[in-house]
Amino acid sequence: MMTDVGFSLTAAATMGLLLQAGGTVGNLGIGWLMDGFGLHRTVGAAMACAAVLLIVIALVPQQVLVLGALVFVLGMFTNTVGTGFPILSAAFYPTSIRATGTSWATGIARFGAISGAAVGTVLVAMGLNYRQVFVSLLVPAAVCIAALVVKARYASEDALPTAQELARAS
Repeated sequence: MMTDVGFSLTAAATMGLLLQAGGTVGNLGIGWLMDGFGLHRTVGAAMACAAVLLIVIALVPQQVLVLGALVFVLGMFTNTVGTGFPILSAAFYPTSIRATGTSWATGIARFGAISGAAVGTVLVAMGLNYRQVFVSLLVPAAVCIAALVVKARYASEDALPTAQELARAS
């Protein structure tokens, strides 16, 4: 997709690398943020930030440095959402079915990742440019945020001890 807008193959590959590098940086802080600000709130905020970045990426000029920086930050948010979901899952399921529930949630997420890549390929094959593809990614972002809102209504974080409460208890 990036080569279609005039980027070299090296620049396009670098975009993929920057997305994953941003994810690594984001993953280093997601647990601490979830402990401090709450599970659902943190993952929802990360997905909302990712949605904003999708719009910004669709609107900015097609310059390698600008897009590279934005893709890095996008990776920080999107990959931390992927890391945060198993944590949400583990907190949601009772101990007796936690491994099964978390495994199923992770498996369904993998299905989403695979089908997402397939849908992206179809969008590009249909002739959508990279701006249109990035805007279309707002649909799964909105579904993610809506799912978090619904899940948060059924799983009170008040029942889970915070890091501060655990520290005081020990």
